[in-house]
Order: sequence, then C-alpha cells, then structure tokens
Amino acid sequence: MCQGTEKALNYQHGFESNSTLVFKTHNLDQKIEILKGKGVEFIHTTPNENL
Repeated sequence: MCQGTEKALNYQHGFESNSTLVFKTHNLDQKIEILKGKGVEFIHTTPNENL
C-alpha cells in the first residue's frame, strides 16, 4: 500500500478483486477492532480464511 498524489476514485469493490492485503498477527479479532477504532473500513464483516 502506498499513498497516491491524486484523489481516490469511488468504485464498488467486488468479491473477486485482483489484490489482497495480508496481515500476520497473533490475535486477528483484536487487531480488527484496533483498526476499526482508527477509522479503517472493512469490506467484509468477517475475515476470509486463506486455504
């Protein structure tokens, strides 16, 4: 992830996106709550398991 210099475009994110952001953590639920508390918006209501 990087910050761009242009204003972000509004778009509808699909379930079959072309990119994935991966976090490694010992307590995913806790990290999700911390990120939400910092204003991060999540597309999915629950984490998806990577099989």
